[in-house]
Amino acid sequence: KPRKGDALLFFNLNLDESPDETSRHGSCRVVEGEKW
Repeated sequence: KPRKGDALLFFNLNLDESPDETSRHGSCRVVEGEKW
């Protein structure tokens, strides 16, 4: 059952549907478990 804080949502487009450059991010490789 989902609980508050279990997910993160961010928007990567501006209102005109152009990419929002401030939403760029990097990720770390998975060392244990599964990323999805």
